[in-house]
Amino acid sequence: MSAILESQFDHDRICPTPYWRELKVMSRESLLQYQLLRGHFPYSVSELIPKSPVFITMFRDPIERVISAYEFMKTCVIMHPRARKVQEKAQTLSLKDYVRDPDVNGVVNSQTMMIAGREIQDLKVPATDPVWLDIAKENLRGFAWVGITERFWESVGVLSYQFGWPPPDEIQRLMVGSKKLRRENLDPDVIDAIAECNQLDLEMYDYAQSLFAQQYEAMIADLQAKYGSVMAQQASGHDSAHEQEGLSAGAKVVGTESQQLDGVVVRSLLEQHYEACFATAHAHTTASTRLTFTFDKAIPGNGWHRLEGLERDEPFRWTGPRNVSTLDLKLDGTDDLACEFRILNSTTSEVLQSLSVQANGTPLNLAPLHRDSYGAMFRCKIPKSLAKTEKPFTRLSFHVDQTVALNISQPGNEDKRQVGVAMSLVQVFPVDSQPDVEMIKSPIDSEPWFEAIAFLKQHLQPDQLLFAPNAFRLPFPDYIPYVEGNPIDLTINYVDKTLRHHPYDWVVIHKGMNDVYVGWLLLQVLLRRLKPVLANSVFVIFAKDSPLPHLGYRSTNVRPAFAGYIKYMIQRVNQSERLRSFKQAVKGIYTKSGDARISSTEETTNEEKG
Repeated sequence: MSAILESQFDHDRICPTPYWRELKVMSRESLLQYQLLRGHFPYSVSELIPKSPVFITMFRDPIERVISAYEFMKTCVIMHPRARKVQEKAQTLSLKDYVRDPDVNGVVNSQTMMIAGREIQDLKVPATDPVWLDIAKENLRGFAWVGITERFWESVGVLSYQFGWPPPDEIQRLMVGSKKLRRENLDPDVIDAIAECNQLDLEMYDYAQSLFAQQYEAMIADLQAKYGSVMAQQASGHDSAHEQEGLSAGAKVVGTESQQLDGVVVRSLLEQHYEACFATAHAHTTASTRLTFTFDKAIPGNGWHRLEGLERDEPFRWTGPRNVSTLDLKLDGTDDLACEFRILNSTTSEVLQSLSVQANGTPLNLAPLHRDSYGAMFRCKIPKSLAKTEKPFTRLSFHVDQTVALNISQPGNEDKRQVGVAMSLVQVFPVDSQPDVEMIKSPIDSEPWFEAIAFLKQHLQPDQLLFAPNAFRLPFPDYIPYVEGNPIDLTINYVDKTLRHHPYDWVVIHKGMNDVYVGWLLLQVLLRRLKPVLANSVFVIFAKDSPLPHLGYRSTNVRPAFAGYIKYMIQRVNQSERLRSFKQAVKGIYTKSGDARISSTEETTNEEKG
């Protein structure tokens, strides 16, 4: 529940502590800066906040809650001295005796007490007095949302409806204790003992369920009234296979007496409601051609895990638990836009390899700017035709073939969350301009680099391919193909080591590379009949079938590059001479030994094998 709430607020607007004892000592002024306070707080938290709060709460079946609290207390890490005695009792007493022990707090009508706004430790009126039930019911009627743990998905649907948030696709249970005791296996007298101590909670739970049912039915009626025609299309168009997805995993849920809606249709209605709320909330916000999104901000989308990385000052979120994660951004579709994003880690190299991106459902061409075994930086272009949409936002969707549990991909890690890739930054900017954040240090820092880049920008055609040092991926990500399996480190090195893989139209030779490698590249350039069209102190640029005037091979800045080519050819000749000498030596050895079994044909074959 906390993960859902936290995703809708900027991190610096969330109160850092979920603990009541810590919250009580915070100043009223410091609490003013926060938009979200979440934790096991009593209703009296309103007395600490110098403005009127909006309350929400989640109820749980009282019998199940007490069983869970008993199991949790046995193994939890105790922070408060008063709780140590309670833990000792949980570890030594049976559940029946634990519940009836007068020194044990938190197992007698605790939910009623919290909503009534009273701390159990400070009660002068017993927690079994019906007066608390009346107070709690009156308080609860003013809550903006009341959820039910046993109807979690439907509760989350009402929550997203109430606040105009995107309805989650799937949320994992993040804190699951090892539950040895189960209600169905307990003796009836144990259940009776729990019920006897929680009569107010049982009645409060029934009351909360009735409030939730009212909220749910009101939501369905409103969604049908606003989006009924689209709902009818959804109801007739989806198949039974899809009923395993969505708000209630395909289970039938009651909307109104006249109609039943399944989870897929309800989620579709909630998605339309979210779009309408997004449009209203951003009605006075100008569509952007330039934005930088970091993952410590409220998430306008779906499919992201909780915020991490604050300790190293690089906040990130894992994608998951499903294969698709989305961001909804209000972008200006007047011109083509570039989108760059940074992946810090991935569960496996195969998961990273499978990553793809879509804008409003249309696949984008993904160009890696940097890549190693598990992390990467990518760039893609969002055509203006895709940014112009009937929706109030452009939806970026990040797809991976699978998500993997962290405890499987990282031995020793106890985290069982299903995750894909860890993303820390997404930025959008006009395609012909520089981004606001330089994600990686580039060696492009001198006049010869700028001259070569400006020349290529002037003459490169959309469908042409460029063979160039890795650093040229920053200005030309769409022109340099990625060779599978090779890392990209944004240096003067070449990720593609040969011209054989692609029909390159342009080749940029960095004269500072290893002489032998430059010579080998030049040999391939000459064999493919590419001609030099620009040369400066650092680079020689060759073009294929270009109308540009060709430079002479003996010109000032071209000639030094061929020094490497000459060295390379001399080395090849020397290697050939050594092979011939070796051949003669081997032949002489066999001749002297009188071994005449090796014919000239066999001799050649053995030499080639060597």
